[in-house]
Amino acid sequence: MVSRVEPGDLRVEQGQKRVRTYLGGHLVADTIRPLLVWEIPHYPTYYLPLADVRAELVPAGSDPDDGAEVFDVRTPGGLAPGAARRYLESPAPPLREAVRLEWSAMTEWLEE
Repeated sequence: MVSRVEPGDLRVEQGQKRVRTYLGGHLVADTIRPLLVWEIPHYPTYYLPLADVRAELVPAGSDPDDGAEVFDVRTPGGLAPGAARRYLESPAPPLREAVRLEWSAMTEWLEE
């Protein structure tokens, strides 16, 4: 079992890389302002500014366990159900305007 980071221990850093992700050959997001967030103590995940998401985010409900808004990610090349999460009530203000895309739901990730 993976232990989660408690809200008071949430660590967020501004990333220094350009990050792009694709679904079915179409751009989902392209940013030079990724956030690195340690949700699991040993390694971070990317959160990307909502303004840098190019794909359509279709509301798909919410997750009562963690309070996330859940979205399907839609591009002309594919649909990834439930692949985006947004936390409007995050204890870290920068995360309120960012989304986390499920790594395995995207067909390609690029860092430079």
